Amino acid sequence: MKAASVGLLRLLAPFAVLVVVLWLLIHMDRIRPTLPVLACSFLAIATPMIIIMIRHQIRRTRVAMIELFAESFGFLHRAPQGGDKPPGGSSDNVSFEFVRGKYFADLFLDPKEPQVLSRIPMFAMSVSSDWMLLLCSLPYMLLTCFGMYLVFLPAQVALGLGTDVAWFEPSLLLLGGAPTDILADKPALAAFHANALTVAALAFAGAYCFTLRMFLRAVAVFDLSPLTFLRAFAHMVLSVAIALVVYRTAPDAATIWGVMPWSDAPATGATSGGAQAQTPVEATSLGYGWVAIAFAFGFVPDSALNYLLRLSRIVHKSVYSELEVHCRQIPLTVLDGIDHQIAFRLEEANVFDVQNLATFNPIMLHVESPYGIYQCIDWIAQAQLCTVVGPERFLLLKSMNIRTIFDLERAMLPMELDGQMAQADPALRGAMAAALATDCTRSTKTRTALGLGTAPAPLTEAATLDRLARVILDDLHVLRLRQVWAQIRDKFAETALPNERFRNDSPAVKQLDAA
Repeated sequence: MKAASVGLLRLLAPFAVLVVVLWLLIHMDRIRPTLPVLACSFLAIATPMIIIMIRHQIRRTRVAMIELFAESFGFLHRAPQGGDKPPGGSSDNVSFEFVRGKYFADLFLDPKEPQVLSRIPMFAMSVSSDWMLLLCSLPYMLLTCFGMYLVFLPAQVALGLGTDVAWFEPSLLLLGGAPTDILADKPALAAFHANALTVAALAFAGAYCFTLRMFLRAVAVFDLSPLTFLRAFAHMVLSVAIALVVYRTAPDAATIWGVMPWSDAPATGATSGGAQAQTPVEATSLGYGWVAIAFAFGFVPDSALNYLLRLSRIVHKSVYSELEVHCRQIPLTVLDGIDHQIAFRLEEANVFDVQNLATFNPIMLHVESPYGIYQCIDWIAQAQLCTVVGPERFLLLKSMNIRTIFDLERAMLPMELDGQMAQADPALRGAMAAALATDCTRSTKTRTALGLGTAPAPLTEAATLDRLARVILDDLHVLRLRQVWAQIRDKFAETALPNERFRNDSPAVKQLDAA
């Protein structure tokens, strides 16, 4: 009870400090509880603290799921005397040990002590790693305070309209190099200054939304670290600075569309003088296009920098983009059981296409998503088959009831039946060889465009087919999935098909290893 009370006090301490500071500033008439102040308090300070606390709760929840998974499928060693499994016992499955160790890595516990849920405090801010995250987020908090104050501050106050003092005086970055006729015209000068501040505010708003999305994904996969806050801080600084430089260089929004990566047209309207090419009339209006462009420069990483490099015609290493049309991503929706909603949910775990899913740890996907272990294993097995044979041949094999990488393994390799080795059925193996050698429109276009000749002839020799199966199945992510699959399958040995054994240590696999 005492430990829980101390943990609760540590949890509430950051919020208590924030409330006290705000109360003192308001009581001393330093600030007023206006919208900019409330936005700074919540969006800049409270949000990072809440994210850190959510991270701690996710740690506890997933460690509990890991213990339930290990208990259900026997992934932990039993005691030498045959008793119950000791708390936090070890496992021979490296995939399981990695997933469990991921949630204890930053707690710095004694290696001899068990890694169990009871070792994790109930409340956040009770371990040093949470406070280090909060400390490392201070630069992000301070910059966000300033940016949110700019975003929500009334224009009259920010620009000093109707008052003698402006919060944001013109700087060299905003107005340096402007023509003398603009500097001498106070209304034009104020309008140009307001436009530049608007671009900065919109770019910051886009950058802040991007950092929220980045934090969400980092928390979802338990990857939130001090480096995450540093990346967010650097992204906001660079986005705002480069957006202002681009605006000073090309104040006409129509100019930007001709210099974007999807356009090969040269820049029109941008001159070497940047702001000097403007007239006072042009300086008083911010095109509506810049509202979207400034936000996009902040939300899309490196978009403003790529535009600036393209606009300046600086020679840098280019991308061999001609190959991209032949290397398109395979969407997750080609797999059975995955629709657009599930694919969107998997993106939170950094799974964006079939190859990402094929190499993913099945236990980690089960723990870090709402989907069951059998579902995760089936999806990954499908993805591995689709990755190695291509989406067209994957659909062809599905029409032959070959859905997963394990189905292909059973169809092409010998199997142990009744304690003896049984060779694969010649007709079935021949069908698999024909399916793998089947040409498709995408492959034909690729060979034609790149001058790679005709398609190879189908394989017929038994030894060659065995070697092909070994090449397909001898990937690390396939071996890992087979290990998890075999260990779970052993829990259902009594209900397996009669007289059939096909394990990761079966003679069929050993025969391949000895070949």
